[in-house]
Amino acid sequence: MKQDVLDIFLKEVSYKFPKGYPDMKDPNDVKLLNKLVMEYTNISEEEVVKLDEYGQIIADTIGDGKTYPKPTGTYTIGENGNVNATDLKYYKDLYYKGPKTAKGADASKGSGHGEIAMYWLLQKVYPGQVQDNRRESRDAADLKVGNTTLEVKAVGSKLVQYGRIGSEAGILGLLNVVFGSTAVNSAMDEENFLNDGSALGFTKDQLVKAVSTFDQLRQNQGLRALGKGEGVPKIDFIAQMMNKMDKAYAAMGKHESAEEGAGKILLDLLAKKTISKMGGDGYLVDLTPQGSMKYYHLTLDYVKSLSPKAALDSIVVNQGQLKVNFGQLLSKEG
Repeated sequence: MKQDVLDIFLKEVSYKFPKGYPDMKDPNDVKLLNKLVMEYTNISEEEVVKLDEYGQIIADTIGDGKTYPKPTGTYTIGENGNVNATDLKYYKDLYYKGPKTAKGADASKGSGHGEIAMYWLLQKVYPGQVQDNRRESRDAADLKVGNTTLEVKAVGSKLVQYGRIGSEAGILGLLNVVFGSTAVNSAMDEENFLNDGSALGFTKDQLVKAVSTFDQLRQNQGLRALGKGEGVPKIDFIAQMMNKMDKAYAAMGKHESAEEGAGKILLDLLAKKTISKMGGDGYLVDLTPQGSMKYYHLTLDYVKSLSPKAALDSIVVNQGQLKVNFGQLLSKEG
């Protein structure tokens, strides 16, 4: 187009965009602009399709480097099933494929198993809507289909990564207070607390021990007297510590046992991560190398309905990474 024709075109279509102009950083605006250009110029969609990174990997793996065959089966988000026999060979070729990391290391991938295979399977039902969502944020869900987020995992009965806890400041602060109380108690009793875990890494038993110690210290009337200066000189450090523990208890919620308190912390962490990662309403699909797919609908209400005991038995934190045994935790269909 000549410049004057382009100006006329943009003026004619600007009202169709939310901002009054096409925002090239907004995938929906880009998609609408492409559609309008095709209508304006009578160019077919096939003539202007440009492969994104995942599309290019698919084209290089099962296509001719420029295009690739679409799946023959119908695969809908939320519907459990299996990859059909016709698609299975292509699916297996794609299952372990992934882009290189930013450093380009051959031994490392920038996505998990099954993501690109899932991206391909959804092309028939959701043409032009499936997006690689990794760069949305550090902990974003793997794929986005329209407004629906989708996390792709080979779940089975093992722990899988579900994002880092560092971005969940409230829960991290709570865990710091809980594990800090363990360190204080161990120091007072001259115990070795080096194996008691920390906010960024702990086992089930370590978290239960930390909550138990936290509860004991918070309820210690001698310490409270020192913090208030009741009959003894007030110790500001103790007063500050008790204040922090009271706030942490309010955040944790009432609990009848250390096990319940520990489970509540983990359940709250899972809920907050489901908001930041999935938008509070997305899907996790357990996608196996053999082509079986099982969906869990991870709404915020569903996550909150899970029991603290189930959370305690199925969730750990290791090196700042939240790890979840979804196959065990999500025993009912989502």
